[in-house]
Amino acid sequence: MVYKERKYLVEYLNSLEDKYDVNAWQIDNDAMWPAIKMQLFWFLQTPNQDEADIEQKITKTSKFVLLRRGLSAFIKINFLKKNSVVFLFNQEHLTQDLGKIENKYFVSIAKILKQKKKTLFYLDYGSVEKYGIQNNHIRLHEYFVLKEKLKKTQLGQYRLDASFDTLCQQIAADFRSDKDAIYASIIFAIKQIVFYKKMFTKLYTKTKPIAIFELCYYSLQVYGANLAAKQLKIKTVEMQHGGQGRYHIAYSGYSKIPQKGYNLLPDVFWVWNTLSALQLTNMVKASRHQVVKGGNPWINAKKAYAPMHIETNKRAYILITLQPNYDLPNYLLKAIKETEDIYLWGIRFHPRQTVREKGNILSTIEVNCPPNAFDVKWANELSISDLLKQSALHISRYSGSIEEAADLGVFSIIIDPIGIDMYDSLIAEGYAEEYIGEETKDFMPLLKESTKQKISQSKNKLSLEDSLCQLNIY
Repeated sequence: MVYKERKYLVEYLNSLEDKYDVNAWQIDNDAMWPAIKMQLFWFLQTPNQDEADIEQKITKTSKFVLLRRGLSAFIKINFLKKNSVVFLFNQEHLTQDLGKIENKYFVSIAKILKQKKKTLFYLDYGSVEKYGIQNNHIRLHEYFVLKEKLKKTQLGQYRLDASFDTLCQQIAADFRSDKDAIYASIIFAIKQIVFYKKMFTKLYTKTKPIAIFELCYYSLQVYGANLAAKQLKIKTVEMQHGGQGRYHIAYSGYSKIPQKGYNLLPDVFWVWNTLSALQLTNMVKASRHQVVKGGNPWINAKKAYAPMHIETNKRAYILITLQPNYDLPNYLLKAIKETEDIYLWGIRFHPRQTVREKGNILSTIEVNCPPNAFDVKWANELSISDLLKQSALHISRYSGSIEEAADLGVFSIIIDPIGIDMYDSLIAEGYAEEYIGEETKDFMPLLKESTKQKISQSKNKLSLEDSLCQLNIY
């Protein structure tokens, strides 16, 4: 989605909070507005995707695999120890570092908790299997689908009040969409959330965790998990996993957030730095939700280690972190071609880019650039911290790696208006510069100047252990 479309859509959806009593739309006394707003955001980007399409994507798997994995998860769950700390994620959050698969957002915290003699278990809620099932992970997708099929769980019939009908009618008119399709999309999402709440309530009642660390609170599964945790009085902590600017729909708006908060949201937002802390504090206002500036656990842990060396033949290494649904701009392709003797360009794909999308981008680079001018191997096998520590410069549209680069003292060029808006304070503080032109001749002076930039690493006040103490987890 281009900047103007995203900006308009986020501002439009947040403006609805001033026109409607959004907190009146409740299921079982839980306000559904955060989920409704998120689902509207997805729907208005892909308005032709109907309920059947979504359901097929969620449940599509072979009967044999469904049965085997579902039973495996059932057995593992029944042997879980009580009073553990839960890590809740999907496989898109895993990273490969020299062949080792890790969840970079959790690994440092898990290490400290193990030292404190805490028992841990990992719940993978995603429907996408990227790296296979890790030994210490419990895969929930097939387990949930199996439970739904075996018990023939009825997702229930839900309706929201008349004002919600009016909202759907207004959105349909404003976006030339179908009112019934909008309504059906929201109700389908609510049904799924209620189903996941039931599943997680049973799971958490059995295992009685003392705390839950999670990623992407705004997925349907985690919405349900948060409702279950709140009902059972279990603390939930969402770890920042990328940029959280004012045009990220999940981290903006909420002008009418109740003092008691939204049960769909986590109790605590763990953020990387002052930029994110200020934004999230403004979002949660005086509600019960807390913001903890705990830093980036993975980046902070990696600062002390020497990275695996990238052979550049004495050239400076420039890292480009890509975003889904975007090609490399022509001016960058020409810059790569023209600077083969000076720079080695690392092309790092985004975890959500498809195999086809990666292949198309790689083909374009191979056609337009000399083979020795760019690196794909190390750029996608090493961790982002190891790459940045060896980079003279980082270039991205709006990746969270822009914040990670600042944490490591690496200068960034931001080449998309979304990123420029999202990281305006980093630009103001001298950690990044913007470029929104289209000509290589205009870009080259900035490129040469930026590779010479020397900036200090950004700092976080709390250590990892201090942050965990602040959460009263041990």
